[in-house]
Amino acid sequence: MIQTPDVSNYNDLSALQGLKSASTKDTREGIKAVAEQFESLFISMMLKSMREANKGFSEGNILSSNESEFYQEMFDSQISVSLAGKNGGGIGLAEVIERQILESKGLVPSDLSIANKKMSLSDYERKGFPRLEPAKLVEAMQQVDQLSAKQANDASNEENASLLTSGTSELKKTVFNSPNDFIASLAPIAQKIEAQTGISAKLMLAQSALETGWGNKPILREDGAPSFNLFGIKANNGWQGDSTNILTTEFHQGVALKQRDSFRTYQSYEESFADYAKFLEGNPRYEEALSMKEQPIAFAQALQQSGYATDPEYANKIGNIVQNRLSDMDAIFQSVKGGN
Repeated sequence: MIQTPDVSNYNDLSALQGLKSASTKDTREGIKAVAEQFESLFISMMLKSMREANKGFSEGNILSSNESEFYQEMFDSQISVSLAGKNGGGIGLAEVIERQILESKGLVPSDLSIANKKMSLSDYERKGFPRLEPAKLVEAMQQVDQLSAKQANDASNEENASLLTSGTSELKKTVFNSPNDFIASLAPIAQKIEAQTGISAKLMLAQSALETGWGNKPILREDGAPSFNLFGIKANNGWQGDSTNILTTEFHQGVALKQRDSFRTYQSYEESFADYAKFLEGNPRYEEALSMKEQPIAFAQALQQSGYATDPEYANKIGNIVQNRLSDMDAIFQSVKGGN
């Protein structure tokens, strides 16, 4: 009998190499081990999907960090191996895969033949479904992945096209696929505010990109809904609207520290852009910055000097975004202008 390695540790490379060798031989032991590893992979994917679904709830959590996510991923990988192993019992997928492979190779002994053994209720349930060949099983899973990706893309496109009309069209999009998608989506609003106030649309887009991580790390309401706050404006004593309290990063004497603070929330991105302009124009300390409002980089430097943000590299980061995305912005602005 060929001894099949027991892959009980997900990073045991020697055991995995032994498993690879055993899988090339038409033996029940090798096929069983491969089926268990396939089940382990399926469980790992399932755990990863569940983690991703709950990721939004960990935003702003002081216990959430890159390190904790790294160790959590290691734990999930190990537990998927353990669940699919001999002692874990699995979820039944390995048994189905093993039986299908054995049948396809003509290796099913009498003790595995459904016709020659007492059948449980689960056996009758499984018998009612058509059997998939291993290659077809893989193909089916690939089709599921493709369908899921298509549905996610369609949902994103539907959300992108979703506009709330109330006098003016208010963009409600909350998912951005790329920096250019972010720029193209918000450019019409930024250009509208620029026409009204003279504040550079490129500056506003670069600053909102920095504040929100190109729209993918936005400030959320306490219930997880979008706040539409693109510029990180806090809810001070004079603010009469809604607000949300989150964990944020502030710099004190050059040191980044985590603290909780309240931020303004809006009903749309248009409200956010409009309030940003109103906030600057209504505050005397930004008077010098507004005198440079048509010069994005100089304006960003004046904003920082006026105390808009505590990050000592705030102006440089905005300037880098403007310079790196200047040609993209020009092309998108021209496209928006041409479309109008």
